[in-house]
Amino acid sequence: MDLDDAAEELYAGSPDDFVERRTALVAQARAARDRPLAREIAALRRPTRTAWLLNRLARDDAGGITALLELAAELEDAQRRRSGPDLRRLSAERRRRVDQLARDAVRRGAAAGYAAAESALQEVGQSLQSALGDPATAELLRRGRLTTAVSYGGFGSTDLMAAMAASMPTAAPGPETGAEPEPGSGAGGEAEAEPEPEDEERRARERRAAEAEDRWVQAAAALADREQEAEEATARADALADRVEELQTELARAEADEAAARSEARDARRRHQGATRAAAEAERARDEARAALER
Repeated sequence: MDLDDAAEELYAGSPDDFVERRTALVAQARAARDRPLAREIAALRRPTRTAWLLNRLARDDAGGITALLELAAELEDAQRRRSGPDLRRLSAERRRRVDQLARDAVRRGAAAGYAAAESALQEVGQSLQSALGDPATAELLRRGRLTTAVSYGGFGSTDLMAAMAASMPTAAPGPETGAEPEPGSGAGGEAEAEPEPEDEERRARERRAAEAEDRWVQAAAALADREQEAEEATARADALADRVEELQTELARAEADEAAARSEARDARRRHQGATRAAAEAERARDEARAALER
C-alpha cells in the first residue's frame, strides 16, 4: 500500500466511513513500520458532502468530467482569438454541461441515500466552474480527491464554516407564517382572529428545528476540533515513537560497545596478571643472582 492507494480507497467511499477507515489504514502502515506513510495518511482530510458528490461524479462519469474540462482550452483559445461567436457558443455549452453534471451529481447522491440541499447543488456547480479556470482544482476533480467545495472566480477553497454548511442538509421551508385573515361573517367583521392551534404548533416545530440546527453546527465544530486534536496527538505519539526507536538503537549500540569494552578489559586483566607473574619471576631470579655473587 502507498499513499495513492490509501487516498483512492478513502475518497472513493462515503465520508461517513472516512475517519474510521483512515484510522485503520494508519494502523496498517504503522504495523508495516512505515511511519512516514502513516503520517501522510493521517493528514488526508475528510471530504464534505458536497466534495463527496463531486468525487463520486468524477468516478461514475469520468467522460463527462473530461469533456467539461476540455472546454477550458477551447474557451481560452476563443478568448485569445477574440471570437465573439465562439465565446458565446462555448459559454452556453459550459453552462449547459455544468448544470447537467451538477444535477447528475445530486441525483447520484440521492440514489446513495443523501438528499442534498439546494445549496449543495449550487456549490457543486460553482466547483465545476472553478475547475475550468484552476488547473489544480481540475486535477483534484479529475482524480476524485476534492475535500471541500471551491468557489468560482479564483478565490480558492471555502472556509471551514462554509464547508460545514455545505455538508449540512438545510431544513425544508415550511408554509409562510403570518396573521390569519379576518373571518368574513357578521356586519363590520370582528377583531383579528387568534392564531389557530396548528399555527402555534408549526412555529414551535420551526423553533425546535432551528435550535436543533444550531446544536448540530456547534457539535460539528466541536467534532472538527476534537478530530484535529486527535490527529495532533497522534502526530506527537508518532514522533515520540520514532524517538523511542532511535533511543533503542542507541541503547543497543551502547550495549554492544559495553560488551566489547568488557571483553577488552578481561583481556587486559589477563595480560596484567601475566605481566605480574613475569615480574615476580624476574625479581626472584635477580635475588638469586645477587645471593650467588655474595657467596
